Amino acid sequence: MNRPVATFDFDDCLFEDPSYQVGALWAASGTTSEPIKRVHDFVRQKHEEGYDIHVVTAREQRHVSECWDLIKLYNLPIKSVVATAGKNKTPFLLELKSTLHVDDNVQVCVLAQQAGIKVLLVDWKQEDTNSTADYFDRI
Repeated sequence: MNRPVATFDFDDCLFEDPSYQVGALWAASGTTSEPIKRVHDFVRQKHEEGYDIHVVTAREQRHVSECWDLIKLYNLPIKSVVATAGKNKTPFLLELKSTLHVDDNVQVCVLAQQAGIKVLLVDWKQEDTNSTADYFDRI
């Protein structure tokens, strides 16, 4: 029997991304990336409900090891990390057979929802700059 699949973004979803403070593109290993507890708790809840959990990130493949460092440090039940190198995440979500995707990017949520994937928006008050955020359930 196939298990349901939930997918999660990495930066500003599983971990706060402090890169903007140092002018970098991604939060690197050794930086003070803070876990987002409500999302970590949700990952563990979905895992306990029988979901396979995957990360789908806009990072490039060469940055995946940095993701794994933090995933292992916080003992998250993640099966894989897929790097899209900035490409549309929806084809990757569909390939993984994601039934639920959690992301902080409103555009990613719109495209995933249009493809029939349930989405949750990680709430950083995006509705202040993008009223489309009002259409999504939040975590």
